[in-house]
Amino acid sequence: MKKMIAVLVLACSTVGFAQTTQPVFTPQTPTFTPTEAAFSAATPASFSTSSVTFSETTSQFTPSSAVFEATAQIEFTLSSVKFSRKLADFTTRSASYVGQIASFAASQATFKGSPYNLDNLAEQVVRFIRYAEVFGRNSDIARRRLFLPVNVDTLDKWAAVYSRTYPPIAEVQLPTGLRMVSELRAPTSDVEYENFTRELDYFAAQKYNALLLAWYMQDDPRNFDKAITYAKSKGFKVWFAFGGSIDATDIYAMDPSDYYNSLQHLAKQCDGFILGWRQTNPGTVLYGNKRTHNYKPDAQFIGYTLAAVRGVNPNIPVLGNLQFFHSEASKASVWKIVPEGVSGIVAFNFGVNTVNTENAMRFLKRTETKKIAVQVMGERYFYLTGRPNNRTDAANRAICRAIEDRYIAAGAALTITDAGDFSDFSEFTTDGRGTSDLRKSRWSQTGSYVKERQ
Repeated sequence: MKKMIAVLVLACSTVGFAQTTQPVFTPQTPTFTPTEAAFSAATPASFSTSSVTFSETTSQFTPSSAVFEATAQIEFTLSSVKFSRKLADFTTRSASYVGQIASFAASQATFKGSPYNLDNLAEQVVRFIRYAEVFGRNSDIARRRLFLPVNVDTLDKWAAVYSRTYPPIAEVQLPTGLRMVSELRAPTSDVEYENFTRELDYFAAQKYNALLLAWYMQDDPRNFDKAITYAKSKGFKVWFAFGGSIDATDIYAMDPSDYYNSLQHLAKQCDGFILGWRQTNPGTVLYGNKRTHNYKPDAQFIGYTLAAVRGVNPNIPVLGNLQFFHSEASKASVWKIVPEGVSGIVAFNFGVNTVNTENAMRFLKRTETKKIAVQVMGERYFYLTGRPNNRTDAANRAICRAIEDRYIAAGAALTITDAGDFSDFSEFTTDGRGTSDLRKSRWSQTGSYVKERQ
């Protein structure tokens, strides 16, 4: 019998990565491929499973109760998305069972009517034992939907990323006096670009002086280039953030080299970077299912991100993230991304009228030593859509300005104000009303949301 171990491998070959499309908007080059020398220099050695070996099992035996217990743990439907998670847990917790299960499986002609493919089984188990060592059993990536044997090609690439040690970044002084408006997604047409220019002109007249670009994995980062040039021509500082996915596609479905190069493309042109935006905000419930885990990024993912950003712009300031939940399900729950060397933190869920500004700043200053930026939403979440306040456009913008002023007076270094009411990733997105995306928002059209009263 060959050297092998055997447990049941997931056979749902139809499961794979969602294919993303790259919109085209006057790209500078015909393709955007991960071949930059900087990435090659930063990428660790290839992930390998060669260090994992198992002894040959030749003797016949009667399976013990432990064997049956371990076998039962993996005997469920072949299409179960829990396969690899249970496999990783099993292999790290009870590796001594592996040889026994291999022999037990070899003695059986079929499993539920399907013949065993021992070669394939052994290969997959070896991989996932190594994944358990590299990723850890409780890592974010190991709890994702894509963490399945069918996706090993991409998982191997992320395993190479996770195998590397990332040194902390050097702290860069955070500029003060910024009144930032968010967010701009990458324009994909002249219509979207022209709407953005009108909206930015409107916010410039409202005394905003910084713009946040939100890059999502479905977007081509080159489509920001023209918008960056325009914003800087208007005297705006341009920051950017990775917002994750605009749908249920897993962020780890992206090739890590594409992620790295996209970050570098924007970092070369921008004045600052923010960790933990939108769907990468720590504590964000993934996939819209309460039974799924809350997102908490792995240190290696953050290290890889910062290596890309600082690799081409060593003086770019970076803001970490603190999210405070007020909901009953997670009352007073705090989630953070504050790696060493960040210039400050963005405080989320404090920028509404129902939060006492002075109490909020006392809390933040008591727990954080970094400078504080505050995300400002408005009177309340969904004030244009799900919970409309029926105030005029001018009144709603004045509310945002008043919240900004209160936080600056209480000691915040800067504010980041949504152009919408946080409805982009909610059930209130049907007609685009309340969107924070400057490609589609309509603040420059007086009375577009609520007619001015005569």
